[in-house]
Amino acid sequence: MITKLLNRIDNARLWLLGFILEIIVFIPYDLMGKASVFTWHDQMDETILHYTLTAKHLGEGLKVFPEMMGGLPASAFQPNAYLFVPLYKAFDPFVAFLLSYVLVFSMAFFGMYFLVKTYTSSSILALLSAGLFSMLPFYPVYGGAVAGVPMAALAITYLSRKKKIVLSYILLAVFALTSHLILSGYAVLGLWAVLLLCKLIKRRLHIFEISGFIGMIVLYIIMNISLFKENLFGSGEVGHRIEFINHSTPFGESLKEVFLAGSMHAESFHQYLIIPILVLLVAGVVQYFRNKLNEKQAGLLFIGLIELAAIVLICLLFAFWNCEAVTTFKNSQTGILRNFQLDRFYWLLPTMWYSLFAIAAAIHLRDTDKFNIIRYIIIVAVLIPTALLVKNNSNLYMEINQKNNGSAVTGYITWEAYYSEEVYEDIEKAIGKPLDSYRVAHVGMSPAPALMHGFYTVDGYANSYPLSYKHKFREIIADELALNPAAAEYFDTWGSRCYLYNSQSGTSYMNGKASEVKYEGLKYNYDLLKNLGCEYLFSCGEIVDANDENLEILGVFSNDTAYWKIWVYRLK
Repeated sequence: MITKLLNRIDNARLWLLGFILEIIVFIPYDLMGKASVFTWHDQMDETILHYTLTAKHLGEGLKVFPEMMGGLPASAFQPNAYLFVPLYKAFDPFVAFLLSYVLVFSMAFFGMYFLVKTYTSSSILALLSAGLFSMLPFYPVYGGAVAGVPMAALAITYLSRKKKIVLSYILLAVFALTSHLILSGYAVLGLWAVLLLCKLIKRRLHIFEISGFIGMIVLYIIMNISLFKENLFGSGEVGHRIEFINHSTPFGESLKEVFLAGSMHAESFHQYLIIPILVLLVAGVVQYFRNKLNEKQAGLLFIGLIELAAIVLICLLFAFWNCEAVTTFKNSQTGILRNFQLDRFYWLLPTMWYSLFAIAAAIHLRDTDKFNIIRYIIIVAVLIPTALLVKNNSNLYMEINQKNNGSAVTGYITWEAYYSEEVYEDIEKAIGKPLDSYRVAHVGMSPAPALMHGFYTVDGYANSYPLSYKHKFREIIADELALNPAAAEYFDTWGSRCYLYNSQSGTSYMNGKASEVKYEGLKYNYDLLKNLGCEYLFSCGEIVDANDENLEILGVFSNDTAYWKIWVYRLK
Protein backbone atom coordinates (compact mmCIF):
# COMPACT_ATOMS: atom_id res chain seq x y z
CA MET A 1 0.00 0.00 0.00
CA ILE A 2 2.80 2.43 0.86
CA THR A 3 4.54 1.67 -2.43
CA LYS A 4 1.34 2.27 -4.38
CA LEU A 5 0.70 5.51 -2.51
CA LEU A 6 4.22 6.80 -3.16
CA ASN A 7 3.94 5.72 -6.78
CA ARG A 8 0.81 7.84 -7.11
CA ILE A 9 2.61 10.76 -5.46
CA ASP A 10 5.49 10.37 -7.90
CA ASN A 11 3.04 10.80 -10.74
CA ALA A 12 1.08 13.64 -9.11
CA ARG A 13 1.14 17.33 -9.99
CA LEU A 14 3.64 18.26 -7.31
CA TRP A 15 4.48 21.47 -9.19
CA LEU A 16 1.52 23.01 -7.37
CA LEU A 17 3.64 22.90 -4.19
CA GLY A 18 5.85 25.51 -5.87
CA PHE A 19 3.19 28.13 -5.16
CA ILE A 20 3.25 27.22 -1.46
CA LEU A 21 7.04 27.46 -1.36
CA GLU A 22 6.86 30.80 -3.14
CA ILE A 23 4.40 32.16 -0.58
CA ILE A 24 6.66 30.99 2.25
CA VAL A 25 9.69 32.66 0.66
CA PHE A 26 8.02 36.03 0.14
CA ILE A 27 5.93 36.36 3.32
CA PRO A 28 8.92 37.78 5.30
CA TYR A 29 9.47 40.47 2.64
CA ASP A 30 5.81 41.43 2.84
CA LEU A 31 5.96 41.60 6.63
CA MET A 32 9.20 43.58 6.81
CA GLY A 33 8.73 45.84 3.80
CA LYS A 34 11.70 48.14 3.32
CA ALA A 35 13.26 46.75 6.46
CA SER A 36 14.05 43.71 4.30
CA VAL A 37 17.63 42.83 3.45
CA PHE A 38 19.19 41.89 0.13
CA THR A 39 22.67 41.43 -1.25
CA TRP A 40 23.65 45.04 -1.89
CA HIS A 41 26.86 44.41 -3.83
CA ASP A 42 26.32 44.80 -7.60
CA GLN A 43 22.58 45.02 -6.98
CA MET A 44 21.60 47.97 -4.84
CA ASP A 45 24.82 49.88 -5.50
CA GLU A 46 24.72 49.54 -9.30
CA THR A 47 22.45 47.38 -11.41
CA ILE A 48 19.14 48.50 -9.93
CA LEU A 49 19.97 51.98 -11.26
CA HIS A 50 19.93 50.56 -14.79
CA TYR A 51 16.25 49.78 -14.31
CA THR A 52 15.26 52.95 -12.47
CA LEU A 53 16.98 55.32 -14.89
CA THR A 54 15.82 53.41 -17.98
CA ALA A 55 12.26 53.43 -16.62
CA LYS A 56 12.52 57.14 -15.74
CA HIS A 57 13.49 58.04 -19.30
CA LEU A 58 11.33 55.40 -21.02
CA GLY A 59 9.86 56.78 -24.21
CA GLU A 60 11.92 59.98 -24.15
CA GLY A 61 14.35 58.81 -26.81
CA LEU A 62 17.38 60.13 -24.91
CA LYS A 63 20.78 58.98 -26.11
CA VAL A 64 22.44 60.29 -22.95
CA PHE A 65 21.16 59.92 -19.39
CA PRO A 66 22.26 63.07 -17.51
CA GLU A 67 22.15 61.85 -13.91
CA MET A 68 25.53 60.15 -13.53
CA MET A 69 29.10 61.27 -14.27
CA GLY A 70 28.15 64.32 -16.31
CA GLY A 71 25.87 62.26 -18.52
CA LEU A 72 26.45 58.77 -19.90
CA PRO A 73 25.17 57.04 -23.04
CA ALA A 74 21.87 55.28 -22.49
CA SER A 75 23.61 52.04 -23.49
CA ALA A 76 25.68 52.27 -20.30
CA PHE A 77 22.47 51.65 -18.34
CA GLN A 78 21.24 48.76 -20.44
CA PRO A 79 19.03 46.59 -18.19
CA ASN A 80 19.82 42.91 -17.81
CA ALA A 81 16.10 42.11 -18.10
CA TYR A 82 14.07 44.42 -20.31
CA LEU A 83 10.89 42.73 -19.17
CA PHE A 84 11.42 44.25 -15.70
CA VAL A 85 11.62 47.88 -16.91
CA PRO A 86 7.81 48.38 -16.96
CA LEU A 87 7.72 47.28 -13.31
CA TYR A 88 10.09 50.10 -12.38
CA LYS A 89 8.01 52.51 -14.43
CA ALA A 90 4.77 51.52 -12.74
CA PHE A 91 5.87 50.91 -9.15
CA ASP A 92 8.14 52.17 -6.40
CA PRO A 93 11.64 50.65 -6.89
CA PHE A 94 11.23 48.43 -3.82
CA VAL A 95 7.95 46.98 -5.06
CA ALA A 96 9.36 46.59 -8.58
CA PHE A 97 12.43 44.82 -7.19
CA LEU A 98 10.29 42.38 -5.20
CA LEU A 99 7.99 41.69 -8.15
CA SER A 100 11.01 40.99 -10.32
CA TYR A 101 12.27 38.57 -7.68
CA VAL A 102 8.89 36.80 -7.72
CA LEU A 103 9.30 36.34 -11.47
CA VAL A 104 12.88 35.11 -11.01
CA PHE A 105 11.80 32.60 -8.38
CA SER A 106 8.94 31.39 -10.57
CA MET A 107 11.24 30.87 -13.54
CA ALA A 108 13.68 28.95 -11.36
CA PHE A 109 11.19 26.63 -9.70
CA PHE A 110 8.80 25.85 -12.52
CA GLY A 111 11.51 25.78 -15.17
CA MET A 112 13.57 23.25 -13.21
CA TYR A 113 10.52 21.23 -12.16
CA PHE A 114 9.20 20.67 -15.66
CA LEU A 115 12.69 20.17 -17.10
CA VAL A 116 13.42 17.33 -14.67
CA LYS A 117 9.90 15.95 -14.97
CA THR A 118 10.22 15.86 -18.76
CA TYR A 119 13.39 13.78 -18.62
CA THR A 120 12.80 11.58 -15.58
CA SER A 121 8.97 11.29 -15.36
CA SER A 122 9.41 11.60 -11.58
CA SER A 123 7.44 14.31 -9.81
CA ILE A 124 9.39 13.68 -6.60
CA LEU A 125 12.77 14.21 -8.24
CA ALA A 126 11.39 17.25 -10.06
CA LEU A 127 10.14 18.73 -6.78
CA LEU A 128 13.42 18.09 -4.94
CA SER A 129 15.56 19.58 -7.72
CA ALA A 130 13.28 22.56 -8.28
CA GLY A 131 12.96 23.27 -4.57
CA LEU A 132 16.73 23.34 -4.04
CA PHE A 133 17.47 25.24 -7.24
CA SER A 134 14.87 27.95 -6.63
CA MET A 135 16.23 28.58 -3.13
CA LEU A 136 19.70 29.48 -4.41
CA PRO A 137 20.64 33.11 -3.60
CA PHE A 138 19.87 34.55 -7.03
CA TYR A 139 20.44 38.22 -7.76
CA PRO A 140 17.00 39.46 -8.91
CA VAL A 141 18.62 42.26 -10.93
CA TYR A 142 20.15 39.63 -13.24
CA GLY A 143 16.71 38.30 -14.08
CA GLY A 144 16.76 34.89 -15.70
CA ALA A 145 20.49 34.89 -16.49
CA VAL A 146 20.92 32.03 -13.98
CA ALA A 147 17.41 31.31 -12.72
CA GLY A 148 15.86 31.14 -16.18
CA VAL A 149 18.31 28.66 -17.73
CA PRO A 150 16.15 25.58 -16.88
CA MET A 151 13.20 27.30 -18.56
CA ALA A 152 15.27 27.86 -21.70
CA ALA A 153 16.49 24.25 -21.62
CA LEU A 154 12.89 23.07 -21.26
CA ALA A 155 11.81 25.11 -24.30
CA ILE A 156 14.72 23.74 -26.35
CA THR A 157 13.76 20.21 -25.29
CA TYR A 158 10.13 20.74 -26.31
CA LEU A 159 11.17 22.11 -29.71
CA SER A 160 13.57 19.22 -30.24
CA ARG A 161 10.69 16.81 -29.63
CA LYS A 162 8.21 18.87 -31.71
CA LYS A 163 6.02 19.38 -28.64
CA LYS A 164 4.31 22.48 -27.23
CA ILE A 165 5.72 24.66 -30.00
CA VAL A 166 3.88 27.88 -29.14
CA LEU A 167 4.67 27.53 -25.44
CA SER A 168 8.33 26.92 -26.30
CA TYR A 169 8.50 30.12 -28.35
CA ILE A 170 6.96 32.03 -25.45
CA LEU A 171 9.40 30.57 -22.92
CA LEU A 172 12.38 31.42 -25.14
CA ALA A 173 11.09 34.97 -25.58
CA VAL A 174 10.66 35.34 -21.82
CA PHE A 175 14.19 34.06 -21.27
CA ALA A 176 15.64 36.48 -23.83
CA LEU A 177 13.69 39.38 -22.32
CA THR A 178 14.81 38.53 -18.78
CA SER A 179 18.46 37.75 -19.45
CA HIS A 180 21.35 39.48 -21.15
CA LEU A 181 23.33 38.34 -24.15
CA ILE A 182 26.71 38.85 -22.46
CA LEU A 183 25.73 37.20 -19.16
CA SER A 184 24.33 33.80 -20.08
CA GLY A 185 22.50 34.44 -23.35
CA TYR A 186 25.49 33.69 -25.56
CA ALA A 187 26.24 30.56 -23.50
CA VAL A 188 22.73 29.16 -24.01
CA LEU A 189 22.89 29.99 -27.71
CA GLY A 190 26.37 28.47 -27.96
CA LEU A 191 25.37 25.11 -26.48
CA TRP A 192 22.16 25.13 -28.49
CA ALA A 193 24.18 25.73 -31.67
CA VAL A 194 26.29 22.64 -30.88
CA LEU A 195 23.11 20.60 -30.40
CA LEU A 196 21.67 21.87 -33.69
CA LEU A 197 24.92 21.04 -35.49
CA CYS A 198 24.80 17.48 -34.17
CA LYS A 199 21.20 17.13 -35.33
CA LEU A 200 22.10 18.59 -38.71
CA ILE A 201 24.84 15.99 -39.15
CA LYS A 202 22.32 13.28 -38.28
CA ARG A 203 19.74 14.95 -40.57
CA ARG A 204 17.26 15.32 -37.75
CA LEU A 205 17.11 19.09 -37.70
CA HIS A 206 13.65 20.59 -38.24
CA ILE A 207 12.11 24.01 -38.79
CA PHE A 208 10.81 24.50 -35.24
CA GLU A 209 14.30 24.30 -33.76
CA ILE A 210 15.79 26.56 -36.44
CA SER A 211 13.05 29.18 -36.08
CA GLY A 212 13.34 29.16 -32.27
CA PHE A 213 17.10 29.59 -32.44
CA ILE A 214 16.92 32.39 -35.02
CA GLY A 215 14.07 34.09 -33.17
CA MET A 216 16.07 34.18 -29.95
CA ILE A 217 19.07 35.65 -31.77
CA VAL A 218 16.88 38.34 -33.34
CA LEU A 219 15.45 39.27 -29.94
CA TYR A 220 18.94 39.61 -28.47
CA ILE A 221 20.08 41.73 -31.43
CA ILE A 222 17.10 44.06 -31.03
CA MET A 223 17.70 44.47 -27.31
CA ASN A 224 21.46 44.87 -27.71
CA ILE A 225 21.55 46.87 -30.93
CA SER A 226 23.75 49.58 -29.40
CA LEU A 227 26.22 46.93 -28.20
CA PHE A 228 26.45 45.48 -31.71
CA LYS A 229 26.87 48.92 -33.27
CA GLU A 230 29.68 49.82 -30.86
CA ASN A 231 31.57 46.57 -31.52
CA LEU A 232 31.02 46.59 -35.30
CA PHE A 233 31.33 50.27 -36.10
CA GLY A 234 32.72 51.88 -32.95
CA SER A 235 30.95 54.42 -30.79
CA GLY A 236 33.16 57.40 -31.60
CA GLU A 237 34.22 57.52 -27.95
CA VAL A 238 36.93 55.31 -26.45
CA GLY A 239 35.58 53.53 -23.39
CA HIS A 240 37.39 53.16 -20.07
CA ARG A 241 37.41 49.36 -20.49
CA ILE A 242 40.37 49.70 -22.84
CA GLU A 243 42.52 50.12 -19.71
CA PHE A 244 41.17 47.02 -18.00
CA ILE A 245 43.88 44.67 -16.80
CA ASN A 246 42.79 41.04 -16.66
CA HIS A 247 44.21 39.33 -13.59
CA SER A 248 45.15 35.68 -13.76
CA THR A 249 44.54 32.78 -11.40
CA PRO A 250 46.53 29.53 -11.48
CA PHE A 251 44.82 27.00 -13.73
CA GLY A 252 44.44 24.34 -11.03
CA GLU A 253 43.12 26.81 -8.48
CA SER A 254 40.50 28.15 -10.89
CA LEU A 255 39.46 24.66 -11.95
CA LYS A 256 39.05 23.52 -8.37
CA GLU A 257 37.07 26.63 -7.41
CA VAL A 258 34.57 26.53 -10.24
CA PHE A 259 34.10 22.75 -10.16
CA LEU A 260 33.56 22.59 -6.41
CA ALA A 261 31.79 25.88 -5.71
CA GLY A 262 30.85 27.69 -8.91
CA SER A 263 31.77 31.35 -9.16
CA MET A 264 30.57 34.90 -8.58
CA HIS A 265 26.86 35.62 -9.15
CA ALA A 266 26.17 31.96 -9.99
CA GLU A 267 26.78 30.13 -6.72
CA SER A 268 25.23 26.66 -6.72
CA PHE A 269 26.36 25.12 -3.39
CA HIS A 270 26.51 21.75 -5.09
CA GLN A 271 29.71 20.37 -3.57
CA TYR A 272 27.90 17.63 -1.61
CA LEU A 273 26.22 16.46 -4.82
CA ILE A 274 29.42 15.71 -6.73
CA ILE A 275 30.30 12.35 -5.19
CA PRO A 276 26.71 11.02 -5.25
CA ILE A 277 26.41 12.04 -8.91
CA LEU A 278 29.66 10.28 -9.82
CA VAL A 279 28.68 7.16 -7.88
CA LEU A 280 25.26 7.04 -9.53
CA LEU A 281 26.71 7.51 -13.01
CA VAL A 282 29.47 4.93 -12.53
CA ALA A 283 26.92 2.47 -11.17
CA GLY A 284 24.80 3.20 -14.22
CA VAL A 285 27.70 2.46 -16.55
CA VAL A 286 28.37 -0.83 -14.76
CA GLN A 287 24.71 -1.80 -15.04
CA TYR A 288 24.68 -0.83 -18.70
CA PHE A 289 27.54 -3.18 -19.55
CA ARG A 290 25.83 -5.89 -17.54
CA ASN A 291 22.71 -5.34 -19.69
CA LYS A 292 20.60 -4.42 -16.67
CA LEU A 293 19.31 -1.08 -17.95
CA ASN A 294 16.18 -0.74 -20.02
CA GLU A 295 16.02 1.65 -22.96
CA LYS A 296 14.82 4.64 -20.93
CA GLN A 297 17.46 4.13 -18.24
CA ALA A 298 20.18 3.83 -20.89
CA GLY A 299 18.93 7.04 -22.46
CA LEU A 300 19.13 8.85 -19.11
CA LEU A 301 22.64 7.49 -18.57
CA PHE A 302 23.73 8.84 -21.95
CA ILE A 303 22.23 12.27 -21.18
CA GLY A 304 23.85 12.30 -17.74
CA LEU A 305 27.29 11.46 -19.11
CA ILE A 306 26.97 14.13 -21.80
CA GLU A 307 25.91 16.70 -19.17
CA LEU A 308 28.81 15.75 -16.89
CA ALA A 309 31.21 16.09 -19.81
CA ALA A 310 29.75 19.53 -20.56
CA ILE A 311 30.26 20.58 -16.93
CA VAL A 312 33.90 19.48 -17.05
CA LEU A 313 34.47 21.32 -20.33
CA ILE A 314 32.90 24.51 -18.94
CA CYS A 315 35.11 24.29 -15.84
CA LEU A 316 38.18 23.73 -18.00
CA LEU A 317 37.21 26.72 -20.16
CA PHE A 318 36.84 28.86 -17.03
CA ALA A 319 40.27 27.84 -15.76
CA PHE A 320 41.86 28.28 -19.19
CA TRP A 321 40.31 31.73 -19.72
CA ASN A 322 41.70 32.95 -16.39
CA CYS A 323 45.17 31.40 -16.54
CA GLU A 324 48.27 33.55 -16.90
CA ALA A 325 49.02 32.81 -20.57
CA VAL A 326 45.52 33.72 -21.73
CA THR A 327 45.18 36.82 -19.56
CA THR A 328 48.57 38.03 -20.80
CA PHE A 329 47.32 37.62 -24.37
CA LYS A 330 44.03 39.39 -23.59
CA ASN A 331 45.85 42.31 -21.98
CA SER A 332 47.85 42.76 -25.18
CA GLN A 333 44.65 43.13 -27.22
CA THR A 334 42.06 45.87 -27.59
CA GLY A 335 38.30 45.87 -27.89
CA ILE A 336 36.24 42.72 -27.53
CA LEU A 337 39.25 40.38 -27.39
CA ARG A 338 40.48 42.20 -24.29
CA ASN A 339 37.24 42.31 -22.34
CA PHE A 340 34.99 39.51 -23.56
CA GLN A 341 34.25 37.06 -20.72
CA LEU A 342 34.02 33.76 -22.56
CA ASP A 343 34.20 31.98 -19.22
CA ARG A 344 30.66 33.02 -18.34
CA PHE A 345 29.43 29.63 -19.50
CA TYR A 346 29.76 28.93 -15.78
CA TRP A 347 26.44 30.76 -15.31
CA LEU A 348 24.85 27.58 -16.67
CA LEU A 349 26.44 25.34 -14.04
CA PRO A 350 23.78 25.64 -11.28
CA THR A 351 21.15 24.36 -13.70
CA MET A 352 23.43 21.60 -14.91
CA TRP A 353 24.39 20.33 -11.45
CA TYR A 354 20.83 20.09 -10.09
CA SER A 355 19.34 18.61 -13.25
CA LEU A 356 22.25 16.17 -13.50
CA PHE A 357 21.63 14.90 -9.99
CA ALA A 358 17.99 14.22 -10.82
CA ILE A 359 18.91 12.44 -14.06
CA ALA A 360 21.62 10.35 -12.38
CA ALA A 361 19.21 9.40 -9.59
CA ALA A 362 16.42 8.54 -12.03
CA ILE A 363 18.60 5.88 -13.66
CA HIS A 364 18.36 3.81 -10.47
CA LEU A 365 15.06 4.84 -8.92
CA ARG A 366 12.71 3.21 -11.36
CA ASP A 367 13.10 -0.26 -12.74
CA THR A 368 10.56 -0.06 -15.59
CA ASP A 369 7.48 1.24 -13.72
CA LYS A 370 8.22 -0.27 -10.32
CA PHE A 371 8.61 2.24 -7.51
CA ASN A 372 11.59 1.56 -5.25
CA ILE A 373 10.89 3.20 -1.89
CA ILE A 374 14.26 2.31 -0.32
CA ARG A 375 16.19 4.00 -3.11
CA TYR A 376 14.05 7.12 -2.82
CA ILE A 377 14.75 7.30 0.91
CA ILE A 378 18.49 7.03 0.19
CA ILE A 379 18.31 9.79 -2.43
CA VAL A 380 16.44 12.10 -0.05
CA ALA A 381 18.99 11.38 2.69
CA VAL A 382 21.86 12.13 0.30
CA LEU A 383 20.28 15.51 -0.45
CA ILE A 384 20.10 16.60 3.20
CA PRO A 385 23.64 18.14 3.38
CA THR A 386 22.99 20.09 0.17
CA ALA A 387 19.57 21.20 1.43
CA LEU A 388 21.13 22.51 4.66
CA LEU A 389 23.86 24.31 2.74
CA VAL A 390 21.36 25.92 0.36
CA LYS A 391 19.10 26.85 3.26
CA ASN A 392 21.89 28.56 5.20
CA ASN A 393 22.90 30.61 2.16
CA SER A 394 19.43 31.38 0.82
CA ASN A 395 17.85 34.80 0.66
CA LEU A 396 15.03 33.47 2.85
CA TYR A 397 17.46 32.50 5.60
CA MET A 398 19.08 35.93 5.41
CA GLU A 399 15.67 37.59 5.72
CA ILE A 400 14.56 35.47 8.70
CA ASN A 401 17.92 35.98 10.39
CA GLN A 402 17.47 39.73 9.98
CA LYS A 403 13.94 39.63 11.36
CA ASN A 404 15.00 37.62 14.40
CA ASN A 405 18.29 39.35 15.22
CA GLY A 406 18.45 42.75 13.50
CA SER A 407 21.36 44.47 11.78
CA ALA A 408 23.31 44.90 15.01
CA VAL A 409 23.80 41.12 15.09
CA THR A 410 23.56 40.07 11.44
CA GLY A 411 25.54 42.95 9.94
CA TYR A 412 23.09 43.05 7.04
CA ILE A 413 22.01 46.37 5.55
CA THR A 414 18.29 46.86 5.03
CA TRP A 415 16.78 48.47 1.96
CA GLU A 416 15.60 51.50 3.95
CA ALA A 417 18.96 51.85 5.71
CA TYR A 418 20.97 51.68 2.50
CA TYR A 419 18.88 54.11 0.50
CA SER A 420 18.07 56.32 3.53
CA GLU A 421 15.27 58.05 1.64
CA GLU A 422 14.28 60.43 4.46
CA VAL A 423 17.90 61.51 4.98
CA TYR A 424 18.37 62.36 1.32
CA GLU A 425 15.02 64.15 1.33
CA ASP A 426 16.30 66.32 4.19
CA ILE A 427 19.52 67.02 2.27
CA GLU A 428 17.56 68.00 -0.83
CA LYS A 429 15.48 70.44 1.23
CA ALA A 430 18.58 71.89 2.92
CA ILE A 431 20.23 72.57 -0.44
CA GLY A 432 16.97 74.00 -1.71
CA LYS A 433 17.68 73.94 -5.44
CA PRO A 434 16.33 71.82 -8.32
CA LEU A 435 18.18 68.51 -8.39
CA ASP A 436 19.21 68.91 -12.01
CA SER A 437 20.81 72.32 -11.39
CA TYR A 438 23.92 71.01 -9.58
CA ARG A 439 26.00 67.91 -9.08
CA VAL A 440 27.40 66.14 -6.04
CA ALA A 441 30.33 63.84 -5.26
CA HIS A 442 30.92 61.35 -2.46
CA VAL A 443 33.77 60.71 -0.06
CA GLY A 444 33.96 57.22 1.46
CA MET A 445 30.40 56.30 0.50
CA SER A 446 28.47 54.91 -2.44
CA PRO A 447 26.79 57.39 -4.82
CA ALA A 448 23.96 54.92 -5.51
CA PRO A 449 21.57 56.11 -2.75
CA ALA A 450 21.91 59.72 -3.91
CA LEU A 451 21.28 58.68 -7.51
CA MET A 452 18.25 56.64 -6.45
CA HIS A 453 16.85 59.71 -4.71
CA GLY A 454 17.35 61.84 -7.82
CA PHE A 455 20.61 63.70 -7.20
CA TYR A 456 22.95 64.23 -10.14
CA THR A 457 26.49 63.00 -9.48
CA VAL A 458 29.95 63.38 -10.96
CA ASP A 459 30.93 59.97 -9.62
CA GLY A 460 29.34 56.57 -10.13
CA TYR A 461 29.64 52.86 -10.84
CA ALA A 462 29.42 52.09 -14.56
CA ASN A 463 30.68 49.20 -16.66
CA SER A 464 31.10 51.49 -19.64
CA TYR A 465 31.91 55.18 -19.69
CA PRO A 466 34.31 57.42 -21.68
CA LEU A 467 38.01 56.94 -21.06
CA SER A 468 38.41 60.71 -21.27
CA TYR A 469 36.14 61.09 -18.22
CA LYS A 470 38.16 58.55 -16.29
CA HIS A 471 41.33 60.54 -17.00
CA LYS A 472 39.67 63.82 -15.97
CA PHE A 473 38.46 62.23 -12.77
CA ARG A 474 41.86 60.76 -12.06
CA GLU A 475 43.39 64.23 -12.08
CA ILE A 476 41.04 65.15 -9.23
CA ILE A 477 42.23 62.25 -7.04
CA ALA A 478 45.80 61.96 -8.39
CA ASP A 479 47.54 63.27 -5.26
CA GLU A 480 45.51 60.97 -3.02
CA LEU A 481 46.20 57.96 -5.26
CA ALA A 482 49.90 58.74 -5.06
CA LEU A 483 49.63 58.19 -1.29
CA ASN A 484 47.75 54.90 -1.68
CA PRO A 485 49.25 52.57 -4.33
CA ALA A 486 46.54 49.95 -3.78
CA ALA A 487 43.81 52.48 -4.54
CA ALA A 488 45.77 53.70 -7.57
CA GLU A 489 46.05 50.17 -8.96
CA TYR A 490 42.36 49.51 -8.31
CA PHE A 491 41.31 52.65 -10.17
CA ASP A 492 43.85 52.45 -12.99
CA THR A 493 43.44 48.78 -13.85
CA TRP A 494 39.66 48.63 -13.49
CA GLY A 495 38.02 51.97 -12.80
CA SER A 496 34.36 50.99 -13.14
CA ARG A 497 33.84 52.48 -9.70
CA CYS A 498 34.74 56.08 -10.47
CA TYR A 499 34.86 57.29 -6.87
CA LEU A 500 36.80 59.87 -4.84
CA TYR A 501 39.33 57.41 -3.44
CA ASN A 502 41.80 58.74 -0.91
CA SER A 503 44.71 57.76 1.27
CA GLN A 504 42.67 57.64 4.48
CA SER A 505 39.74 55.34 3.71
CA GLY A 506 41.29 53.89 0.56
CA THR A 507 38.83 52.25 -1.79
CA SER A 508 36.24 51.73 0.93
CA TYR A 509 32.84 53.11 -0.10
CA MET A 510 30.63 51.55 2.57
CA ASN A 511 31.63 53.60 5.60
CA GLY A 512 28.38 53.85 7.54
CA LYS A 513 27.69 55.95 10.58
CA ALA A 514 29.19 53.26 12.82
CA SER A 515 32.60 53.68 11.16
CA GLU A 516 33.21 57.14 12.69
CA VAL A 517 35.58 58.08 9.86
CA LYS A 518 37.25 61.50 9.93
CA TYR A 519 39.21 63.15 7.14
CA GLU A 520 41.98 65.69 7.28
CA GLY A 521 44.31 67.04 4.65
CA LEU A 522 42.49 65.56 1.64
CA LYS A 523 44.49 66.42 -1.44
CA TYR A 524 41.70 66.56 -3.98
CA ASN A 525 41.85 69.05 -6.83
CA TYR A 526 38.67 70.92 -5.97
CA ASP A 527 38.98 73.29 -8.91
CA LEU A 528 38.84 70.39 -11.34
CA LEU A 529 35.97 68.91 -9.36
CA LYS A 530 34.04 72.16 -9.79
CA ASN A 531 34.86 72.10 -13.50
CA LEU A 532 32.79 68.90 -13.69
CA GLY A 533 29.86 70.83 -12.24
CA CYS A 534 30.21 69.54 -8.69
CA GLU A 535 28.92 71.95 -6.03
CA TYR A 536 28.54 69.68 -3.01
CA LEU A 537 30.44 66.89 -1.27
CA PHE A 538 28.56 64.15 0.55
CA SER A 539 31.04 62.69 3.03
CA CYS A 540 30.73 59.62 5.26
CA GLY A 541 32.72 61.45 7.93
CA GLU A 542 33.69 64.89 9.12
CA ILE A 543 36.32 66.77 7.12
CA VAL A 544 37.92 68.43 10.12
CA ASP A 545 39.86 71.04 8.13
CA ALA A 546 36.98 71.91 5.81
CA ASN A 547 37.57 75.64 6.12
CA ASP A 548 41.17 75.28 4.99
CA GLU A 549 39.95 73.36 1.94
CA ASN A 550 37.41 76.02 0.96
CA LEU A 551 34.53 73.78 1.99
CA GLU A 552 31.47 75.17 3.77
CA ILE A 553 29.54 72.80 6.03
CA LEU A 554 25.84 72.71 5.19
CA GLY A 555 24.84 70.21 7.83
CA VAL A 556 25.07 66.67 9.16
CA PHE A 557 22.23 64.34 8.23
CA SER A 558 21.16 60.97 9.58
CA ASN A 559 18.38 59.23 11.47
CA ASP A 560 17.86 56.07 13.51
CA THR A 561 17.16 53.78 10.53
CA ALA A 562 19.78 55.17 8.13
CA TYR A 563 22.99 53.29 7.46
CA TRP A 564 24.74 56.55 6.64
CA LYS A 565 25.67 59.68 8.53
CA ILE A 566 26.31 62.30 5.87
CA TRP A 567 28.32 65.48 6.20
CA VAL A 568 27.30 67.83 3.39
CA TYR A 569 29.81 70.46 2.27
CA ARG A 570 29.48 73.17 -0.35
CA LEU A 571 32.50 73.84 -2.57
CA LYS A 572 33.21 77.56 -2.30
